[in-house]
Amino acid sequence: MGIYNNGPYSGFSGRVGNLVGSTWRDKEVMRTRPKYRRNRKKSPAQEAQQAKFSMAAKLTGYLSNLIKESYGKADRNKANNKAYQEILQSVIGGVYPNLTIDYSKLPVAKGIISKAWNPAADSVVPGKVKFTWEDSSLFLKADPNDLVLLVVFCEEVGELLYASSGALRSDREDEMNISLLSGKEVHTWISFFNSNKEFAANSVYTGVVTVL
Repeated sequence: MGIYNNGPYSGFSGRVGNLVGSTWRDKEVMRTRPKYRRNRKKSPAQEAQQAKFSMAAKLTGYLSNLIKESYGKADRNKANNKAYQEILQSVIGGVYPNLTIDYSKLPVAKGIISKAWNPAADSVVPGKVKFTWEDSSLFLKADPNDLVLLVVFCEEVGELLYASSGALRSDREDEMNISLLSGKEVHTWISFFNSNKEFAANSVYTGVVTVL
C-alpha cells in the first residue's frame, strides 16, 4: 500500500500498482517495480511434451540433408517442417519418460511415384548391406529407369547414411558400402527417384540389419 505524505498531490511512499514511491537524497522519486522471473517447476505433462519435441527435433536433424533431396520437388522447401510434424505425431510413442521411436514410420523419403515392392535388406558381405526388391516397373507411377535410394541409420553412433549408386528399379538389387559401421546394428530403408529426381517414392522400412 502506498502512503501520501502531504496530501493527494504530494509524493508517496510504498507501492501503488506497479509504481513504487520513495525518497532519495531528500527528493521524492517514483519508479516501476522490477520484473522477476518465476522459476516455475514444469508439470509432468509439460516435461513429457518437451521431451517429445526434443526427440522429434533431433530425428529431424539427422534427416535434414537427406530430405532436401528425397522429398518430391513440391515439398522440398518445407521438408523439415513436414518431417518434424510427422515424427511428432506418428513416430514417437510410449509414455514419458519411456518414450519410443517407431523407425518403420520414419519418413526418410516422400513422394508420388510407386514405392518398392517386397523389399528386403541383409548383410552377407563384410561392410556391406544388400537390398533386394521386386520389379514393379510395369505398374502405375513406376518406371524401369527409376533410380534406387538406399538409407541406413545407426542409432548407437547417431549416423545416417544414404546412397543412390545408379542402380535402377528394374535391377532388383543394389548394395551399400558402410564398412565404418561393421559390427553395428543399422535401420534400413529403400526408396526411388524418377530419372530426373523431380519426384520420389515413399520410403519402405526394411528392418534392422547387423553389418558384418
